[in-house]
Amino acid sequence: MGFKIAAHYGCHALRPSQVVRFDDPVTPSIFDELVEATGAESIAWPMKLECCGAPLWGFMMSYQRRLTLKKLKNGRESGADYLCTACTYCQIQFRYRFSR
Repeated sequence: MGFKIAAHYGCHALRPSQVVRFDDPVTPSIFDELVEATGAESIAWPMKLECCGAPLWGFMMSYQRRLTLKKLKNGRESGADYLCTACTYCQIQFRYRFSR
């Protein structure tokens, strides 16, 4: 396939870890493994575990937009062809950013 994917877990999928118990909140791997099961490559990227900014929606819009754009740019600069998220809340955030 050859796609390089920036896997984005989303804050709420990993934290609070004692409640969600989805994966290791510091070094998650489940979503990366799922991405790689499709034949794509899950890339390492510096902002992988950073917030997308969605919790600031409607409250600190300019800061929220900067966080989202910074995260999208970091994925691209790290070599990703696509960003794939496990969090529907984050997906709304990224989609909104692209539609503006």
